[in-house]
Amino acid sequence: MEEYKPNSFKYKAEQQEKAIEKVTKGEVKAKKKSELRKITDRFFAEDASGIANHAWKDIFVPAAKKVVSDIVKDGIDMIMYGAAGTSGRRSGTADYVSYREYSARDDRIRDARKRTGLEFDELVFENCGDAKAVLSQMRDVIRRYGVVTVADLYDMANPNITPPYTSNKYGWVNLQNAEPLCVRGGGWILKLPPAMPIE
Repeated sequence: MEEYKPNSFKYKAEQQEKAIEKVTKGEVKAKKKSELRKITDRFFAEDASGIANHAWKDIFVPAAKKVVSDIVKDGIDMIMYGAAGTSGRRSGTADYVSYREYSARDDRIRDARKRTGLEFDELVFENCGDAKAVLSQMRDVIRRYGVVTVADLYDMANPNITPPYTSNKYGWVNLQNAEPLCVRGGGWILKLPPAMPIE
């Protein structure tokens, strides 16, 4: 019987030995994220296309369906009962409860929990060049192995900083929108999407 191999990012990464080396020249420090930063990271975790998709599917499409439905129902009521009969015809619809909305809300809550990812210290780079070099190396690792982990990020930036103990189980498969940002007080950080579980 033929033996099938797993197709997960974790398995692929384990099969190929990654050669992760420090790529920075300047100093890199770990800094705890402020509570405000944690909240904004969670709030803005989705990219613009994800927000637009959510707005389209969960707001505009249902609203358009409701408008069309109301127009058709009102038109039929006017034909059947005349203009006077339309005003009082909807009294019984106030008791209707859409459980689909509750289910969709629960799904969004579960999705939001999945999007929070691993919390880890922010790495502050002495200069922009180092931040760009690390980001470039992370993208290269994704191209070669399919995934880059939080542990890889720490190894590229400063192997002397201890990452969270679960850092090999979280990472990224896409860093298209990641970028270096200058921080107040000097230094640079990487604006990254949440590090998600690697399966």
